[in-house]
Formats: sequence, structure tokens, C-alpha cells
Amino acid sequence: MLMDFKNLGRFLAKKRLEAGLTQVDVSTSLGYDSAQYVSNWERGECPPPLNKLREVARVLKIAPEEIISFMVRETQSYLEDQLRAPSKKMKQK
Repeated sequence: MLMDFKNLGRFLAKKRLEAGLTQVDVSTSLGYDSAQYVSNWERGECPPPLNKLREVARVLKIAPEEIISFMVRETQSYLEDQLRAPSKKMKQK
């Protein structure tokens, strides 16, 4: 996993609240039958489908680049943490 979906979930929840929307509002706008999809994203269980990111941005009233930038920063942070962590092989020596 190259990103912590919990951070993405918190980001999306914050943007949803800033837009004055409920999970039901977002799920309905995206064509989902249940708010459970949005709940899963916000709890960090999974990310929104990549093919829905433009629509998610539109519904949350943010630029698509804002979501992309967040995801790139999170992925970069994760990779940097992994590169800084001592490897398991080195610990065994």
C-alpha cells in the first residue's frame, strides 16, 4: 500500500463538511444507492475509485488537483518513511 487511506478519508470528510454535505448527499450525487460507499472512504477502508475522483472533486466543490496533490503528498511521505526505516535484514545482523 502506497498510501494511508485513513488520512485520505479524513481529508475527504473534512472537504465534505466544508461543502455542507452529508454522506447521503455525496453518494446520491455520485450515483450510489447507499451512503456506505462514502462512509468506507471516510473511515479509510478504501479510496474512492480512480474513475470517480473528478466527480468526487466536483461534488465536494474542490479542484481535482487538490485531491491529486493530497494523494501525491501522502504517497511520497509513505515512501520516504519506508526508505528511512531500517530493513529487516539489517536488524538480523
